[in-house]
Amino acid sequence: IPTSAVFGANIDSVVEAFEKIIPTPELNENEDFQFLIARSFDINRPGKEIEDLKGGVIGGSVLKGKVQVGDEIEIRPGLLIKDEYVPIKSTVVSISQGNNPLDVAKPGGLIGLGTKLDPNLTKGDALIGHLVGRPGNLPNVLSEIELQVNLLDRVIGSENMIKVYDLKHNEKLLLVVGTEKTGGIVTKLLKDSVIIKLNPPICPAENFIFAISRIINRRYRLIGYGINVNHNK
Repeated sequence: IPTSAVFGANIDSVVEAFEKIIPTPELNENEDFQFLIARSFDINRPGKEIEDLKGGVIGGSVLKGKVQVGDEIEIRPGLLIKDEYVPIKSTVVSISQGNNPLDVAKPGGLIGLGTKLDPNLTKGDALIGHLVGRPGNLPNVLSEIELQVNLLDRVIGSENMIKVYDLKHNEKLLLVVGTEKTGGIVTKLLKDSVIIKLNPPICPAENFIFAISRIINRRYRLIGYGINVNHNK
Protein backbone atom coordinates (compact mmCIF):
# COMPACT_ATOMS: atom_id res chain seq x y z
CA ILE A 1 0.00 0.00 0.00
CA PRO A 2 1.67 3.25 -1.09
CA THR A 3 1.59 5.74 1.77
CA SER A 4 2.89 9.12 2.85
CA ALA A 5 2.93 9.95 6.54
CA VAL A 6 3.89 13.55 5.68
CA PHE A 7 0.75 14.10 3.59
CA GLY A 8 -1.44 11.61 5.46
CA ALA A 9 -2.06 9.68 2.25
CA ASN A 10 -3.54 6.17 2.53
CA ILE A 11 -3.04 5.93 6.29
CA ASP A 12 -6.68 4.87 6.57
CA SER A 13 -6.03 2.11 4.03
CA VAL A 14 -3.14 0.80 6.11
CA VAL A 15 -5.34 0.73 9.23
CA GLU A 16 -8.08 -1.05 7.27
CA ALA A 17 -5.58 -3.67 6.05
CA PHE A 18 -4.37 -4.28 9.60
CA GLU A 19 -7.94 -4.81 10.76
CA LYS A 20 -8.57 -7.32 7.97
CA ILE A 21 -5.37 -9.31 8.54
CA ILE A 22 -4.96 -8.88 12.33
CA PRO A 23 -8.39 -7.93 13.72
CA THR A 24 -8.51 -6.01 16.98
CA PRO A 25 -9.31 -8.61 19.66
CA GLU A 26 -12.42 -8.34 21.78
CA LEU A 27 -11.48 -7.05 25.21
CA ASN A 28 -13.04 -7.89 28.54
CA GLU A 29 -12.92 -4.76 30.65
CA ASN A 30 -14.05 -6.73 33.69
CA GLU A 31 -10.80 -8.74 33.84
CA ASP A 32 -8.38 -7.98 36.66
CA PHE A 33 -6.18 -5.06 35.61
CA GLN A 34 -2.54 -5.85 34.81
CA PHE A 35 0.13 -3.51 33.49
CA LEU A 36 3.67 -4.49 32.49
CA ILE A 37 6.35 -1.88 33.22
CA ALA A 38 8.77 -1.24 30.35
CA ARG A 39 10.09 2.14 31.59
CA SER A 40 10.19 4.07 34.84
CA PHE A 41 11.60 7.52 35.40
CA ASP A 42 11.71 10.74 37.39
CA ILE A 43 10.28 13.68 35.45
CA ASN A 44 11.47 16.34 37.92
CA ARG A 45 14.29 18.62 36.82
CA PRO A 46 17.20 19.36 39.19
CA GLY A 47 16.54 22.34 41.43
CA LYS A 48 12.75 22.01 41.40
CA GLU A 49 11.02 23.30 44.51
CA ILE A 50 9.72 20.63 46.89
CA GLU A 51 6.11 21.76 46.57
CA ASP A 52 6.35 21.42 42.78
CA LEU A 53 7.77 17.88 42.73
CA LYS A 54 5.75 15.23 40.88
CA GLY A 55 5.56 11.53 41.67
CA GLY A 56 7.37 8.86 39.69
CA VAL A 57 6.15 7.79 36.25
CA ILE A 58 5.88 4.20 35.00
CA GLY A 59 5.52 3.43 31.29
CA GLY A 60 4.43 0.25 29.57
CA SER A 61 1.36 -1.62 28.33
CA VAL A 62 -1.97 -2.61 29.80
CA LEU A 63 -2.13 -6.40 29.46
CA LYS A 64 -5.78 -6.76 30.45
CA GLY A 65 -8.58 -4.92 32.18
CA LYS A 66 -8.46 -1.15 32.47
CA VAL A 67 -7.05 1.57 34.70
CA GLN A 68 -8.28 5.07 35.36
CA VAL A 69 -7.12 8.16 37.17
CA GLY A 70 -7.57 7.77 40.92
CA ASP A 71 -7.18 3.98 40.98
CA GLU A 72 -5.14 2.36 43.75
CA ILE A 73 -2.36 0.11 42.37
CA GLU A 74 0.15 -2.42 43.62
CA ILE A 75 3.57 -3.18 42.11
CA ARG A 76 5.31 -6.56 42.43
CA PRO A 77 7.87 -7.92 43.23
CA GLY A 78 8.41 -4.50 44.83
CA LEU A 79 11.19 -3.43 47.20
CA LEU A 80 13.80 -5.68 48.78
CA ILE A 81 13.62 -5.02 52.53
CA LYS A 82 15.54 -7.26 54.96
CA ASP A 83 15.87 -10.16 52.48
CA GLU A 84 12.17 -10.02 51.58
CA TYR A 85 10.36 -8.39 48.67
CA VAL A 86 7.53 -6.10 49.74
CA PRO A 87 4.90 -4.92 47.22
CA ILE A 88 4.75 -1.18 46.50
CA LYS A 89 1.37 0.54 46.69
CA SER A 90 0.44 3.87 45.15
CA THR A 91 -2.27 5.83 43.33
CA VAL A 92 -2.61 6.75 39.64
CA VAL A 93 -2.77 10.55 39.32
CA SER A 94 -2.48 10.85 35.53
CA ILE A 95 -2.53 8.76 32.34
CA SER A 96 -0.95 9.75 29.04
CA GLN A 97 -0.45 8.24 25.61
CA GLY A 98 2.22 10.28 23.90
CA ASN A 99 1.17 13.88 24.45
CA ASN A 100 -2.50 12.95 24.89
CA PRO A 101 -3.89 12.87 28.44
CA LEU A 102 -6.38 10.07 29.14
CA ASP A 103 -8.91 9.36 31.85
CA VAL A 104 -8.94 5.60 31.19
CA ALA A 105 -6.38 3.23 29.61
CA LYS A 106 -7.07 -0.19 28.09
CA PRO A 107 -4.89 -2.74 26.24
CA GLY A 108 -3.27 -1.44 23.06
CA GLY A 109 -0.19 0.72 22.67
CA LEU A 110 2.18 2.21 25.22
CA ILE A 111 1.02 4.51 28.01
CA GLY A 112 2.53 6.37 30.93
CA LEU A 113 1.05 6.32 34.42
CA GLY A 114 1.78 9.23 36.71
CA THR A 115 1.77 8.09 40.33
CA LYS A 116 2.35 9.27 43.88
CA LEU A 117 5.51 7.16 44.09
CA ASP A 118 8.74 8.61 45.43
CA PRO A 119 10.61 9.54 42.19
CA ASN A 120 13.70 7.89 43.65
CA LEU A 121 11.96 4.52 43.23
CA THR A 122 11.29 5.04 39.52
CA LYS A 123 14.37 6.89 38.27
CA GLY A 124 16.73 5.20 35.85
CA ASP A 125 14.23 2.50 34.80
CA ALA A 126 14.52 0.94 38.27
CA LEU A 127 11.08 -0.72 38.01
CA ILE A 128 11.45 -2.34 34.58
CA GLY A 129 9.88 -5.80 34.55
CA HIS A 130 7.63 -5.25 37.55
CA LEU A 131 3.92 -6.05 37.25
CA VAL A 132 1.17 -3.61 38.24
CA GLY A 133 -2.37 -4.48 39.26
CA ARG A 134 -5.07 -3.91 41.84
CA PRO A 135 -3.93 -4.42 45.43
CA GLY A 136 -4.16 -8.12 46.31
CA ASN A 137 -4.97 -9.30 42.76
CA LEU A 138 -1.50 -9.87 41.29
CA PRO A 139 0.13 -13.30 40.72
CA ASN A 140 2.54 -14.66 43.32
CA VAL A 141 6.18 -13.58 43.37
CA LEU A 142 8.28 -16.56 42.29
CA SER A 143 11.71 -17.51 43.60
CA GLU A 144 11.50 -20.92 41.90
CA ILE A 145 9.74 -22.04 38.75
CA GLU A 146 9.01 -25.25 36.89
CA LEU A 147 9.32 -24.86 33.10
CA GLN A 148 8.51 -27.11 30.20
CA VAL A 149 11.62 -26.38 28.14
CA ASN A 150 11.86 -26.32 24.35
CA LEU A 151 15.46 -26.07 23.14
CA LEU A 152 16.48 -24.79 19.72
CA ASP A 153 18.56 -26.83 17.28
CA ARG A 154 21.36 -24.27 17.32
CA VAL A 155 22.46 -21.26 19.35
CA ILE A 156 21.00 -17.90 18.30
CA GLY A 157 23.42 -14.96 17.96
CA SER A 158 26.62 -16.94 17.52
CA GLU A 159 28.84 -16.46 14.48
CA ASN A 160 29.44 -20.22 14.30
CA MET A 161 26.89 -23.02 14.05
CA ILE A 162 26.74 -24.32 17.63
CA LYS A 163 24.45 -27.18 18.61
CA VAL A 164 22.25 -26.66 21.67
CA TYR A 165 22.86 -29.37 24.27
CA ASP A 166 20.48 -30.38 27.04
CA LEU A 167 20.34 -28.40 30.27
CA LYS A 168 22.58 -29.59 33.09
CA HIS A 169 22.10 -29.76 36.85
CA ASN A 170 23.40 -26.58 38.59
CA GLU A 171 23.78 -24.82 35.22
CA LYS A 172 23.50 -21.02 35.33
CA LEU A 173 20.95 -19.47 32.95
CA LEU A 174 19.50 -16.10 32.06
CA LEU A 175 15.69 -15.97 31.84
CA VAL A 176 13.74 -13.16 30.20
CA VAL A 177 9.96 -12.94 30.53
CA GLY A 178 8.03 -9.90 29.38
CA THR A 179 10.34 -6.98 30.20
CA GLU A 180 11.96 -8.69 33.19
CA LYS A 181 15.20 -10.64 33.31
CA THR A 182 16.54 -12.80 36.11
CA GLY A 183 19.29 -15.28 36.80
CA GLY A 184 18.45 -18.95 37.17
CA ILE A 185 20.13 -22.13 38.41
CA VAL A 186 18.83 -25.54 37.33
CA THR A 187 18.06 -27.43 40.54
CA LYS A 188 16.09 -30.43 39.20
CA LEU A 189 15.84 -32.19 35.84
CA LEU A 190 12.48 -33.93 35.56
CA LYS A 191 11.08 -36.10 32.78
CA ASP A 192 9.21 -33.35 30.94
CA SER A 193 10.28 -30.21 32.79
CA VAL A 194 13.01 -28.53 34.83
CA ILE A 195 12.94 -26.66 38.12
CA ILE A 196 14.94 -23.44 38.21
CA LYS A 197 15.81 -21.30 41.21
CA LEU A 198 15.44 -17.59 40.41
CA ASN A 199 17.56 -14.68 41.63
CA PRO A 200 16.11 -12.13 41.91
CA PRO A 201 12.51 -13.33 42.29
CA ILE A 202 10.01 -12.16 39.66
CA CYS A 203 6.28 -11.63 39.27
CA PRO A 204 5.51 -12.68 35.68
CA ALA A 205 2.11 -12.28 34.05
CA GLU A 206 0.17 -15.48 33.38
CA ASN A 207 0.91 -17.48 30.23
CA PHE A 208 4.04 -15.52 29.31
CA ILE A 209 6.86 -17.41 27.59
CA PHE A 210 10.35 -17.45 29.17
CA ALA A 211 13.33 -16.92 26.85
CA ILE A 212 16.27 -19.04 28.02
CA SER A 213 19.94 -18.16 27.46
CA ARG A 214 23.18 -19.80 28.60
CA ILE A 215 26.76 -18.57 28.66
CA ILE A 216 28.55 -19.46 25.40
CA ASN A 217 31.91 -17.88 24.60
CA ARG A 218 31.61 -15.58 27.63
CA ARG A 219 28.22 -14.19 26.58
CA TYR A 220 24.64 -15.19 27.15
CA ARG A 221 23.14 -16.68 23.99
CA LEU A 222 19.52 -17.65 23.34
CA ILE A 223 19.08 -21.43 23.37
CA GLY A 224 15.34 -21.95 23.75
CA TYR A 225 12.17 -21.05 25.58
CA GLY A 226 10.12 -22.34 28.49
CA ILE A 227 6.46 -22.43 29.50
CA ASN A 228 5.43 -22.19 33.14
CA VAL A 229 4.00 -25.59 34.07
CA ASN A 230 1.93 -24.15 36.92
CA HIS A 231 0.83 -21.07 34.93
CA ASN A 232 1.85 -18.88 37.88
CA LYS A 233 -1.10 -20.01 40.00
